[in-house]
Amino acid sequence: MKRKAADYTQALITFAMAFYLSQKLANGQLAYYIHQRFFWLSFFSVLVLLILNTIQVKSLLSPLLSEESAKKGASLILKLWPWLNFLPVICNLFKLPLSFAGSLGILYIAITGLMARKAQSLVHTLSPKHAAPAGVLAILSIPLLLGFLVPAQPLSGAAAASKEQNAQASAGINAPVQLPVTLQHNDLNVYEWSRVFSYESDLSAYLGKEANVIGFVYRNTKIGPNQFMVGRVVVTCCVADAFTVGMVVDWPNAAEISNDAWVKVKGSIDIQKVDSYKIPLIHAQSVEIITAPQQPYLYP
Repeated sequence: MKRKAADYTQALITFAMAFYLSQKLANGQLAYYIHQRFFWLSFFSVLVLLILNTIQVKSLLSPLLSEESAKKGASLILKLWPWLNFLPVICNLFKLPLSFAGSLGILYIAITGLMARKAQSLVHTLSPKHAAPAGVLAILSIPLLLGFLVPAQPLSGAAAASKEQNAQASAGINAPVQLPVTLQHNDLNVYEWSRVFSYESDLSAYLGKEANVIGFVYRNTKIGPNQFMVGRVVVTCCVADAFTVGMVVDWPNAAEISNDAWVKVKGSIDIQKVDSYKIPLIHAQSVEIITAPQQPYLYP
């Protein structure tokens, strides 16, 4: 690959990465992949990528700036142009329509390409700097293309169920239960109920209490025919270390509820033993099919 073409491709990749990350930050879909407490690192990454892209574009357009015949007005535009890469990203972060931000981004990279082509025509000899191998640029482009082309979505119920763990065995949460004194039992989510059952030695105070939880439906071969699991995915760092916690639901019409359906379950708490673990069991008084929440994960 010719050096100028490689330089332009690198600039295109860094800009596209910044645009992609800013889009996922703005619409909340980045939370499908990492814990929300790391969002500030992603924002910092966007800033670094934009600054790097600005440097790359300045280098691409430098022959046009150094041209003796450049007019003063044109020179000012050329000096400001590399910084215009911030505009599409700012539109993303302020949640302007994606079509508008995307159009600005496409316009920016297209005009930059035309100017870089003109700048290349002014250069008769290139410095001995080596161009990035085409294979390396292709490898960098593949995950970026997949990110743009494949719709972002959280773990499916089937994938999450394969990562099922008992809360006591899950890394990063081996601490005593300290629930706010004002928190009522029917305010506890699936993860908090699982922690209570993992760490409390005396569960008698919880038996018969009302539970009101939402989660997705999955099955476990160790539960009864009139039962299903209501679960939530818990993310402590990123989706790679995500795990699922669940509660057994006792419901006469359990067979009618399909896997991956999101449900709201109300009922009284009991205990069911699965292997050597005590699992919270809900004797359901009602099971309501609901739409999946915008943010389906739980974050300890």
